[in-house]
Order: sequence, then structure tokens, then C-alpha cells
Amino acid sequence: MALAGPDCLPPDWKFKGPLKGDHVQSGFMILSLLEDHRERTTTLIVPHTGEQADRFMEAIKARNARIKLYGQKEVAHRCKKCTCIYAAKDGKCEYPGCDAANGS
Repeated sequence: MALAGPDCLPPDWKFKGPLKGDHVQSGFMILSLLEDHRERTTTLIVPHTGEQADRFMEAIKARNARIKLYGQKEVAHRCKKCTCIYAAKDGKCEYPGCDAANGS
């Protein structure tokens, strides 16, 4: 709210007021990388120069390669609140422990 008006920023300030989709995407990407490094107790290191779109590219590639190799802990999560498993046409589910596994 403080920066919502068009005249609230100093005229010589290098940042502009309108929030754009690129800003949100960059913020989400940076937050995701920071949380990933926090969980692994490591430090996110990126260059201080260059275009914003390029500065985080190596960190993103490294994270994607690690996830491809080791997976994500959330993949094994299947609670009834956030996962819906549909039974096959024969009424049986292929997942062990599923309520529909025995046709019920």
C-alpha cells in the first residue's frame, strides 16, 4: 500500500513502482532456491553481475540435476487430503494400502 501510488517513489530512485509478472517469477525462483539451500544447510552463491534472468541459471541447473538424481521427499507423500487415487475399471487400485486396492 505504501508504494501503490504513482507519485510515492523518489524521482531519482532507480527502481520503478509497478509490479510485473517477471518480478513475481524472479521472487518465487529466488525464494525456492534459498529455501532449498536452507534445508540442506548450504549457501546459495550467484554472480553479482549480469542479467537477472542469467544470474541464477547455474543454481537452477544444479538444483534440477540434484532433484533428477535424488528425487524430492514430497514424491512419496500420499495422504487422503491431498491425493485422490481412482480405481481401475475393474474396481481395484494398483497402489498397496489404497482403500480401493481390495475393490472396496
